[in-house]
Amino acid sequence: MSESECLILLNPDIAGVGIRLSLYILSLAGPIVAVFASSNELFRSVEKSLGVTGLALLLTTFISAGQGRIDLFHALCVFHLAGLTGFSMRPSLRKGRSNRVSQLATFALFYLGLLGFCVFIVYLLGTARRFGASPECNPQILYVLFGFNIPAVNYEFRWLFIACIIFVLISVLVGGVIGFVVRAQDDSDDEQEDGVNYMQFMGDLAGRAYIIAMLELIIRRNNVLSDGSVWSFGQILAMMMLIGPIIELTSLFTSTDSDLGGKVHISEPEAGQGLQISIHIVLSILDLGFNAAAGAAAAATGAHVNGNRTTEEIVRLGALAGVMKSGILNYSLLVSSTSSSSASLAMMFATSTFGMAFVVTLAMAEKTIHTIPDPLLIGALAAGAPLTAGGAIAAAGDAIGGSLPLNAAFDALSGYTFARVAHNHGFDVCSYKAAAAAGAVFGTLLWILKLPIQCLLQPYQQQSETTQSYQMTTFG
Repeated sequence: MSESECLILLNPDIAGVGIRLSLYILSLAGPIVAVFASSNELFRSVEKSLGVTGLALLLTTFISAGQGRIDLFHALCVFHLAGLTGFSMRPSLRKGRSNRVSQLATFALFYLGLLGFCVFIVYLLGTARRFGASPECNPQILYVLFGFNIPAVNYEFRWLFIACIIFVLISVLVGGVIGFVVRAQDDSDDEQEDGVNYMQFMGDLAGRAYIIAMLELIIRRNNVLSDGSVWSFGQILAMMMLIGPIIELTSLFTSTDSDLGGKVHISEPEAGQGLQISIHIVLSILDLGFNAAAGAAAAATGAHVNGNRTTEEIVRLGALAGVMKSGILNYSLLVSSTSSSSASLAMMFATSTFGMAFVVTLAMAEKTIHTIPDPLLIGALAAGAPLTAGGAIAAAGDAIGGSLPLNAAFDALSGYTFARVAHNHGFDVCSYKAAAAAGAVFGTLLWILKLPIQCLLQPYQQQSETTQSYQMTTFG
């Protein structure tokens, strides 16, 4: 079907402006409330409004999907919108707040909702080519991943994302069951920790901002005829859900100090938070520079071995690839390790070696050749296997950062695999020797640049588990 025949009329009850705006405000308000207002009433009001709106949205989607009245585009919108609500609602297992029966009921409802959401997304991605009311238009639907377009029906993207969702779902369910059993058998009262975890605050905001930004890009980059500004009952109801939190917020700031009990203030951070945040920022900036240098050197080496003239454009593209790899990885690590939103799914996708190779290849293909050939994506996924093996072996070793020959060997093998698999599927990137040389140079130079920082941070690994996790993820 031609593009003119596949116009998308935005459903105002699923992705209308009012619904999106309501969920955006409520979702972003959650982390901010935790820092700027120590009010349990306001926090519960925000969570309750999120839960009601999200549940209504999910039920609408399930019913519409069962009746064949929802298309692929709107289902992808629901994936983002529901991610702002359902994943931010977690069952409370604190003692003294409710009895065991209500705790069990809350626990069961949350995880049944989570299971239903993930099963629906797996079904959606698995049947993307034939899903919905207008399957003939599905090949034209674009999904946006870290700002880069990819067809929503792309085979490699869909099944890699499905694998990620299944892994996350199993981990969450197993962890949730274990956590519930442990808490249920513990008769001691849980104490509320003093202070605010600012790393979690940053991760939550970054994760939810990612969902919002990608959804808006999906709407703008697809062939959408309407912006959903028609104010239907669903949109008005969603906006009305803001009334409760607004009233609670107003009462907080209009009450006297004696009535308020000193509850409106910027919460103090947990001990050591300033140092941890500073370390994370410094390491991320250093990692960007190191990867840019290694990427530029690798591109120049690959061009030379391939018999091409090393131009400024080649060096620039190599540095850009290194910056993309480092920037996406550090952002993804922050969100996946701290955020409770469904952005964690996309971030865990990107932090895996397979996902990182896929995303960087997608980004560079769009930047350079302005198209996304399947052979390149298949080659990227194949290249993730040597990187995964090398990382696992290096992590099992005792040497700081792994050994130099090991890093260079697996990076060279990854480059060779990428070029070889892409060639076998009909796309010539460069000679196998050039790809292997570029990989070896990248791994070697990155190891050399990171080694002094890793040695400097090594003594702190035993002192701070959080510092160790940043060092091992960003520089490990």
